[in-house]
Amino acid sequence: MELYRKTLSCGAKFIGCDFAGTKPNLALGLLVPRGSAHDPAELEGSHHFLEHLLFKSKQNSLRNELARMIEDHGGNWNAWTDYLHTVVHCTLAQDQADIGVSFLTELANRSPEFSPQNLGIERKVIYREIERANDDPAELVSSLAHNELYLPPFAGPILGTKESVERMTTTDMLHLWQKGYSPSHFTIVAVGKVNFNDLAGEFESRLEKSSLNGNGQGDSEGIIIQPQEKGCRTVIKEGLEQCHFGFATHTPFPSDHLFNAFILLDTYLTEGTFSELNYTIRERRGEAYGVEGELDCGRGYGLYVVKAGISPHKVKEIYDLIREGFNSAIHMEERELDRLKIMARGREDNTEFDKEDLMTHLLRREDDGRGAESFFRINEDYERISLDQIRYVANIREPTIVTISPGDFPA
Repeated sequence: MELYRKTLSCGAKFIGCDFAGTKPNLALGLLVPRGSAHDPAELEGSHHFLEHLLFKSKQNSLRNELARMIEDHGGNWNAWTDYLHTVVHCTLAQDQADIGVSFLTELANRSPEFSPQNLGIERKVIYREIERANDDPAELVSSLAHNELYLPPFAGPILGTKESVERMTTTDMLHLWQKGYSPSHFTIVAVGKVNFNDLAGEFESRLEKSSLNGNGQGDSEGIIIQPQEKGCRTVIKEGLEQCHFGFATHTPFPSDHLFNAFILLDTYLTEGTFSELNYTIRERRGEAYGVEGELDCGRGYGLYVVKAGISPHKVKEIYDLIREGFNSAIHMEERELDRLKIMARGREDNTEFDKEDLMTHLLRREDDGRGAESFFRINEDYERISLDQIRYVANIREPTIVTISPGDFPA
């Protein structure tokens, strides 16, 4: 599929995807290349805090009016933060595109109201968000695996800690916004059936009217992503009835030609009842409800975690079985690779993306170096994967092991 592309006069990148879908709606997303890896020292979670405050303003402001208009017509809006980005987005009817453009450019152009009252309210909300994350052992496994495989500032909780969130001030938030929210570094993606030339023009005219904020350092300027030696991490958590186990390793970066080989490796290991690990661990032994593979990747980093809820006394056995699964992939034969390619193509063909999902995929791929267009040629990329590439990525050395356990780590 050919995408509409335009670099706006303010420097922002605009990408339009002509996609009808099943509903006459439009998904809009705006990526700011600032995330938790850009948090100042001692202020872990500050960019996530700023994301919350983007939607705070005076009670009768245009920002609130536009957000309410989106919701009153059945649309939705939200935002998220990861290590390298903050993304704000909305989905609404196509004939209300002007409201969506106004909403996103209002957030981008005008400083939120960084009042002590707003910080106080959102601080409490984030406390609850941190508590919710800490109550989810599977999410903790993913977070701990990341922190074991990478060094700060590319490690640590995206949400911050209660202590770091408590330290944040209105001055801190204003400084972050002024430094990072420059339109010249934005990436905007629109998915729907609209005139993208007109839509890009609307973004261009409204972003041009703003005075650019600070220097707006984008991308990963000043951020050094450093992997670290693998090891083990155990957290004891009272009240659990099983051990939440993670087997983690580095992966090729998304822009690396070997990355898609790792996706096929994950298909082999964890996709479906008859995948190597689900069949071995669940179907033949009954040692887990299921085995899940999770890829976490972006520009300049990649990690993979195999996760399962197991008995605390079975950690060594499950570790050995997962190692055997990787080793079996090293000895894979051509007919097995052909089966995986058919399975992967079928998965792509049978997955129906809504416009919001597609917008997110395009934003991520554009930013991580693959390019948004790569989403539409993934089946061709699978076909190019060789048996040697699968064997190469399956040949891991020492993994990182993470356990959230109700008792001591078994010897």
